[in-house]
Amino acid sequence: MKKKLVYFIAAVGVMTMTQACRDENAIPGVEIPEIDFSSENMSSAIFLNGNAVVGKTVKYTPTGNGTANITIAGEPLNIGDLIGGMTYDETGATGISIPTPGVLPGSPSVTIPVQLKGSETECTFEGVDETDYCTFSYSGKVSEQNLTLNLSDVKLKNTSLAGTWNLNSFADPETGSENFYNILRLEWDADSLANIELFPGAVMSMPIGTIAKLALVAYPMLDPDENGNPTKNVAQMLNYALKSVTFGEDGNITAKYTDFNKADRPEVESPVGFAQYVIADDNTIRLYLNPAAIIASTMSKARMARSLDINALIEGLMTNVVPMLANGIPVQFGPQIYNDEKETTDASTSFYLGTSTLLPILKTIAPVLQDEDIIAALVAMIKEDPSFKDMAGMFEGILKSLPDVIDTTSKIEVGINMTKAE
Repeated sequence: MKKKLVYFIAAVGVMTMTQACRDENAIPGVEIPEIDFSSENMSSAIFLNGNAVVGKTVKYTPTGNGTANITIAGEPLNIGDLIGGMTYDETGATGISIPTPGVLPGSPSVTIPVQLKGSETECTFEGVDETDYCTFSYSGKVSEQNLTLNLSDVKLKNTSLAGTWNLNSFADPETGSENFYNILRLEWDADSLANIELFPGAVMSMPIGTIAKLALVAYPMLDPDENGNPTKNVAQMLNYALKSVTFGEDGNITAKYTDFNKADRPEVESPVGFAQYVIADDNTIRLYLNPAAIIASTMSKARMARSLDINALIEGLMTNVVPMLANGIPVQFGPQIYNDEKETTDASTSFYLGTSTLLPILKTIAPVLQDEDIIAALVAMIKEDPSFKDMAGMFEGILKSLPDVIDTTSKIEVGINMTKAE
């Protein structure tokens, strides 16, 4: 009996020692397969500098010997989902997916190689890494059903624009008089003139740049009073609505603006994560925005036309607009233009969309403005708006002139002027 007990104890000891050796030699994560955590039946969470990130894809790929790659990217956006699964034409073309910005500024997709620690089925990881535009730290945990990724200490390699930029005042600080060039940058040069009906029966042809500037400052169109009468022109409204923009060292952009949905119109700040940026070169940043509202608005307007070639419009947007959604909208920055002679000053900086960005988009939408149904619908909308109804005749002539104006445009720049706070 004693011998049997000794044999049993010895066997248990051998089994214990064998199991201990096996655990010591176990490869972390060896039983976690390649998993796309974007799948609905998986659970994943990404945090960027403490803020939860949504609308992104996460893929885990084991690479052997306790290592793996974690790939994060923007989740493709389905146009059909945005606008109720509309069918574009008789072929039934639906469900077009478009790329979206990634998690880290400047990178639509990032693969992070990680060293795993833990058991065969559940591991943790941490480390530091970098992309073309930023450096960052990471940590997290992974199993067959869950992945958590924390990205922290994110910092752009180029932070020369970091800080708060105040929108310039529409009124000149010295004279008090309002000056278009103080706040806005708008240069539009085209060989063809646009037609504008100054009053019934009196049509005048003018440069589109002149008309655009007059439209922005000459007529109150926004912010109606208690009687429904507009009280501010576009430039005044911009000056009243937007207060400042902050470029963070982490690549986030936030803005302080007036909240018009509340009676006392308080100044509020936009949430972190709505917009990101990186500095691409000495006079260009790339701006990353949520594209959902832009695409939904564009497609809903396209549905108004019966004779419009919807496929051509979609193809043009896919060629000229969609790449900017994931790769960033190129925004130029440089000295402010301050008079009609186009003299510049370094005292203030213009942030603007340039010709290479805007003109291809304008040429894409030009066919929309050759469709009589769309022109009629837009004019009807203008007539129904109390703030704009008196100018419906002006808009109709301009809209009909725009295809020729766009076709002969040689330069177009649209933006705002800001000064960096001390």
